[in-house]
Amino acid sequence: MDGDNIQDNTKVELDNKEIQQVSAATYKKVYYKKYYKKWYKSYGRWKYYWKSYWTYKYVKKSSSVKATSTTSSKTYKSGSSSSGSVSTSGLSSTASYINRNYNHRSGASTTASGVRRTGYGDCWGLADLAAQELKKKGYTVRVVQGASRGSSRHRWVQYKSGGKWKTFESTMVTKRYGSKHYSYAIATARTVIKYY
Repeated sequence: MDGDNIQDNTKVELDNKEIQQVSAATYKKVYYKKYYKKWYKSYGRWKYYWKSYWTYKYVKKSSSVKATSTTSSKTYKSGSSSSGSVSTSGLSSTASYINRNYNHRSGASTTASGVRRTGYGDCWGLADLAAQELKKKGYTVRVVQGASRGSSRHRWVQYKSGGKWKTFESTMVTKRYGSKHYSYAIATARTVIKYY
């Protein structure tokens, strides 16, 4: 009897307890805008402006992540407690999204589509963009207009929570204004421009 015959005829039995399920991580390519300062000299002084380029990174994708994101999107949509207040996680993620991908520039685009295309918007464009993003997450929102120190027709977003309209300041969350918290109010609403 040789070794080959032994291997062919050997029967291996495994107990179910010995079998382990291994979940392998998969990765997906995620594109994002990376910002940097472009320096130049003007009248003997150094100045800069922001430039950006598209790059990518690999992000781990697993079933547990999918389950978490599904749960969190449901939280945004249902998002209200017995008092009618909404979850703030969608507000924070929208503010972070705007801060990472867009910036304020006077005289820039006044619509969400223009802001998405160019990466820059004035208060009108940023308010339109923020309202659309918050609406996608299930918030009841509106764009309002009022006088601020810098503009007599400043626009921002208000979201409904606990039966009251609260501030989401889409301009102040940008890098140009120091990445402030979304609740940082700089004007008092006089006119409702649009409900979403």
